Amino acid sequence: MKLYLEVLRPAAVAAKPARLGSKRLGGRSLHALIIVAALVFAPPGCSLGADEEAPPAAGAPAGIAAVVDQLERATAARDFATVCDELLTAAARERSGGGDCARLLRSAAEGVRRPSIEIRGIKLEGRRAEVEVRTRAEGQQTVSDVLELRREAGDWRVEALAR
Repeated sequence: MKLYLEVLRPAAVAAKPARLGSKRLGGRSLHALIIVAALVFAPPGCSLGADEEAPPAAGAPAGIAAVVDQLERATAARDFATVCDELLTAAARERSGGGDCARLLRSAAEGVRRPSIEIRGIKLEGRRAEVEVRTRAEGQQTVSDVLELRREAGDWRVEALAR
Protein backbone atom coordinates (compact mmCIF):
# COMPACT_ATOMS: atom_id res chain seq x y z
CA MET A 1 0.00 0.00 0.00
CA LYS A 2 1.50 3.35 -1.03
CA LEU A 3 0.75 6.43 1.04
CA TYR A 4 1.54 10.12 0.83
CA LEU A 5 2.50 11.30 4.32
CA GLU A 6 2.03 14.84 5.55
CA VAL A 7 3.30 15.95 8.96
CA LEU A 8 0.49 17.75 10.74
CA ARG A 9 2.13 18.33 14.13
CA PRO A 10 4.55 16.37 16.30
CA ALA A 11 3.55 12.67 16.46
CA ALA A 12 0.64 13.13 14.04
CA VAL A 13 0.78 11.89 10.47
CA ALA A 14 -1.89 12.08 7.80
CA ALA A 15 -1.79 9.36 5.19
CA LYS A 16 -3.15 9.94 1.72
CA PRO A 17 -3.48 7.12 -0.82
CA ALA A 18 -0.96 7.07 -3.65
CA ARG A 19 -2.40 7.90 -7.03
CA LEU A 20 -2.17 4.71 -9.00
CA GLY A 21 -4.39 5.30 -12.01
CA SER A 22 -7.98 4.49 -12.77
CA LYS A 23 -7.96 0.95 -11.34
CA ARG A 24 -8.28 0.38 -7.62
CA LEU A 25 -5.91 -1.85 -5.69
CA GLY A 26 -7.09 -5.28 -6.85
CA GLY A 27 -10.73 -4.54 -5.99
CA ARG A 28 -10.19 -5.79 -2.42
CA SER A 29 -11.13 -3.93 0.70
CA LEU A 30 -12.24 -3.53 4.26
CA HIS A 31 -15.78 -2.20 3.91
CA ALA A 32 -17.22 -5.54 4.96
CA LEU A 33 -15.20 -5.45 8.15
CA ILE A 34 -16.25 -1.88 8.89
CA ILE A 35 -19.86 -2.99 8.53
CA VAL A 36 -19.13 -6.05 10.65
CA ALA A 37 -17.25 -3.94 13.19
CA ALA A 38 -20.19 -1.56 13.45
CA LEU A 39 -22.38 -4.54 14.30
CA VAL A 40 -19.88 -6.14 16.67
CA PHE A 41 -17.87 -3.34 18.31
CA ALA A 42 -20.49 -0.61 18.63
CA PRO A 43 -23.79 -1.31 21.27
CA PRO A 44 -12.46 3.36 0.42
CA GLY A 45 -10.15 4.01 -4.17
CA CYS A 46 -7.53 5.76 -6.14
CA SER A 47 -7.79 8.36 -8.86
CA LEU A 48 -5.82 9.60 -11.85
CA GLY A 49 -3.26 12.13 -10.89
CA ALA A 50 0.37 12.91 -10.19
CA ASP A 51 3.18 11.22 -12.08
CA GLU A 52 5.45 11.15 -9.05
CA GLU A 53 5.69 8.10 -6.79
CA ALA A 54 5.05 8.74 -3.12
CA PRO A 55 7.89 7.80 -0.81
CA PRO A 56 7.05 4.60 1.05
CA ALA A 57 5.69 5.00 4.56
CA ALA A 58 8.10 4.06 7.32
CA GLY A 59 7.92 3.28 11.01
CA ALA A 60 4.59 3.15 12.84
CA PRO A 61 2.50 4.54 9.92
CA ALA A 62 3.81 1.76 7.68
CA GLY A 63 2.97 -0.87 10.29
CA ILE A 64 -0.51 0.56 10.77
CA ALA A 65 -1.13 0.74 7.01
CA ALA A 66 0.05 -2.87 6.71
CA VAL A 67 -2.50 -4.01 9.32
CA VAL A 68 -5.30 -2.18 7.51
CA ASP A 69 -4.14 -3.74 4.24
CA GLN A 70 -4.13 -7.22 5.83
CA LEU A 71 -7.58 -6.55 7.23
CA GLU A 72 -8.74 -5.48 3.79
CA ARG A 73 -7.34 -8.58 2.08
CA ALA A 74 -8.62 -11.00 4.74
CA THR A 75 -12.10 -9.47 4.66
CA ALA A 76 -12.28 -9.54 0.86
CA ALA A 77 -11.19 -13.20 0.96
CA ARG A 78 -13.74 -13.84 3.75
CA ASP A 79 -10.86 -15.16 5.88
CA PHE A 80 -12.37 -14.16 9.21
CA ALA A 81 -10.18 -16.62 11.12
CA THR A 82 -7.19 -14.45 10.16
CA VAL A 83 -9.12 -11.31 11.13
CA CYS A 84 -9.99 -12.73 14.56
CA ASP A 85 -6.74 -14.55 15.33
CA GLU A 86 -4.13 -12.19 13.85
CA LEU A 87 -5.62 -8.72 13.42
CA LEU A 88 -7.91 -8.04 16.40
CA THR A 89 -6.74 -7.29 19.93
CA ALA A 90 -7.66 -9.89 22.55
CA ALA A 91 -10.38 -7.58 23.90
CA ALA A 92 -11.83 -6.97 20.42
CA ARG A 93 -11.79 -10.71 19.74
CA GLU A 94 -13.73 -11.34 22.99
CA ARG A 95 -16.27 -8.62 22.13
CA SER A 96 -16.62 -10.27 18.71
CA GLY A 97 -17.63 -13.63 20.15
CA GLY A 98 -14.38 -15.11 21.45
CA GLY A 99 -14.13 -18.64 20.06
CA ASP A 100 -17.07 -17.94 17.73
CA CYS A 101 -15.53 -14.71 16.38
CA ALA A 102 -14.83 -15.96 12.84
CA ARG A 103 -18.24 -17.58 12.47
CA LEU A 104 -20.05 -14.48 13.75
CA LEU A 105 -18.07 -12.08 11.54
CA ARG A 106 -18.67 -14.32 8.51
CA SER A 107 -22.40 -14.31 9.24
CA ALA A 108 -22.51 -10.53 9.77
CA ALA A 109 -20.66 -9.91 6.47
CA GLU A 110 -22.99 -12.15 4.46
CA GLY A 111 -24.07 -10.41 1.27
CA VAL A 112 -21.32 -7.75 1.33
CA ARG A 113 -19.66 -7.76 -2.10
CA ARG A 114 -16.55 -6.13 -3.50
CA PRO A 115 -15.53 -4.19 -0.40
CA SER A 116 -12.90 -1.43 -0.71
CA ILE A 117 -11.08 0.85 1.72
CA GLU A 118 -9.21 4.12 1.51
CA ILE A 119 -6.97 5.32 4.35
CA ARG A 120 -7.61 9.03 4.79
CA GLY A 121 -5.39 9.70 7.79
CA ILE A 122 -3.40 8.17 10.62
CA LYS A 123 -3.12 9.81 14.04
CA LEU A 124 -0.56 8.32 16.44
CA GLU A 125 -0.83 8.64 20.21
CA GLY A 126 1.83 6.46 21.81
CA ARG A 127 0.71 2.83 21.66
CA ARG A 128 -2.63 3.78 20.10
CA ALA A 129 -3.59 5.01 16.65
CA GLU A 130 -6.72 6.29 14.99
CA VAL A 131 -7.05 5.51 11.30
CA GLU A 132 -9.56 7.55 9.33
CA VAL A 133 -10.96 5.35 6.58
CA ARG A 134 -13.50 5.63 3.80
CA THR A 135 -15.06 2.30 2.84
CA ARG A 136 -17.26 1.12 0.01
CA ALA A 137 -19.03 -2.07 -1.01
CA GLU A 138 -21.03 -2.92 -4.10
CA GLY A 139 -24.54 -1.54 -3.83
CA GLN A 140 -23.81 0.41 -0.63
CA GLN A 141 -22.99 4.03 0.13
CA THR A 142 -19.49 5.19 0.99
CA VAL A 143 -18.94 5.26 4.75
CA SER A 144 -16.37 7.35 6.66
CA ASP A 145 -15.20 5.82 9.93
CA VAL A 146 -12.30 5.71 12.33
CA LEU A 147 -10.57 2.46 13.29
CA GLU A 148 -8.78 2.37 16.63
CA LEU A 149 -5.58 0.34 16.63
CA ARG A 150 -3.42 -0.55 19.63
CA ARG A 151 0.03 -2.07 20.04
CA GLU A 152 -0.36 -5.53 21.56
CA ALA A 153 2.54 -7.96 21.98
CA GLY A 154 4.65 -5.70 19.75
CA ASP A 155 2.18 -5.62 16.84
CA TRP A 156 -0.50 -3.16 15.74
CA ARG A 157 -3.99 -4.68 16.09
CA VAL A 158 -7.53 -3.45 15.55
CA GLU A 159 -9.17 -2.49 18.86
CA ALA A 160 -12.46 -0.93 17.80
CA LEU A 161 -14.51 1.09 15.39
CA ALA A 162 -14.45 4.59 16.93
CA ARG A 163 -17.43 6.19 15.14
